[in-house]
Parts: sequence; C-alpha cells; structure tokens
Amino acid sequence: MRRFLLVLVLITNNALSALPAETLIFRDEFTGSNGTDLVSRSPNTGTSWSEVIDSTGSLNIQIESNQARASANSSNDTMVYVANPASSVADMRVAATMAALATGNDAPAGLVFRYVDNDNFYACMLQTTTAPERIAWLDKRVGGVYDDSIDGGLFNISANDVVSCAVVGTSLEMRVNGDLILSATDSDLSSAGKGGIYMGDYPTCTTCDIVTNWLLDDFEVYEITADAERRIW
Repeated sequence: MRRFLLVLVLITNNALSALPAETLIFRDEFTGSNGTDLVSRSPNTGTSWSEVIDSTGSLNIQIESNQARASANSSNDTMVYVANPASSVADMRVAATMAALATGNDAPAGLVFRYVDNDNFYACMLQTTTAPERIAWLDKRVGGVYDDSIDGGLFNISANDVVSCAVVGTSLEMRVNGDLILSATDSDLSSAGKGGIYMGDYPTCTTCDIVTNWLLDDFEVYEITADAERRIW
C-alpha cells in the first residue's frame, strides 16, 4: 500500500510537457461574385487581403465560382497576396485546398508563410511535371536573396488535396492531406509574419508564368503556440 501511494504522489505532481495549440486567425472560403478582387472583400475570419507583388501592374487574384484564381494568364510574371492580420507569434501554419492544378510545366503556385516583406519570407511551392506528379519544394527569400535548396521532391498531388505549410521555431514542413512530404530546419527567418498565396515565376525560373488554371479554396492561417502545462489529474 505504501508503494502505491508513493507512486501516485509522484505521478500527480508531475506535469506533462506543453503541447502545441493552433488558433485560427484568418479564413477565406472565397464566396462572392465572380471577378471580385480579394483585396475588395472581407474574409470569413481575419481582416483583409493585400496585394504585395504584381510584376504586371494589372493582375489580381479574384473570385471565380467561389474559388480563387488569377484574373488572367501572364508570361514571366509574379503575383503575391498576403492575408491580414499578421500572426502575433513567429510559429504559424498556412493551408489551402488546391481545387484545381495547372497542367503546364512552367506555371508554379504555392503558399507563403512567415512573410515579413517582399525580401523576407518562406514559401512552399508546386509545379507540374507529368500529372499527377508535382514538383514540391520549400524555399525562402532572406534579405532579397532567393534559396530553393531547403527541401524538395516529386509527389502525387491531385485536385482538391489540402496543402499546408508550417514553421515552428526553426522547423519547417509541408503536408498534403495531413501527410508529411517535406521537412527541413532553417534559422534565417525568425520574426512573426503573414501567410499568403504565390503565383508565377521565381528567380531560378524567370520564364515561369501566372496561369488561371490554379484554383484555391478554404485558405487558412493559424498561429501556433504552446498550451499551458497539462496535468493528468
């Protein structure tokens, strides 16, 4: 009996380590009138969208059949939208349903996270080879310098798959339908930032294009924090 009481006291006085918790800070289901620029509407959760890169000066990401897509095709161009507000903490996750995927080899799209400004952010990207295979990779821009050597590979990714990208501390990952496909460690960007959508070319593919084939739905941004200590009693 004394041994049992001793073990019980030891257990009940020890806290389990803190576990991560996600808080939704932005969600857009893209419901609305066709042709509406995302910056002109209110998301379901959060405050607004901002267009931060548009190398054409004339394109936007707009609603089409309750999904989001580029307003037109454009060769050798880039467009990035970010969701407001920014995460209040550095750790975050961004997710979206890829309702339709581009079929061309030079038409990438993806999600940005820990976006601080146009020169400092992470991205997880997709580009077609031979469907359903897609090139998927993690990249970054730090002080304006692009680096796509973090991690990458070929994966089967299809329409309506949910792609998510997360960073916790120095750990980065990319998942499809909850399954981990890419992971890496990087310490170059540590500030809290925003999540967003990336379409078009990048420094090592300056001939890549923005295309209307990409359709996104249910875009979400989460803050990731540690829960308070969890005890077993």
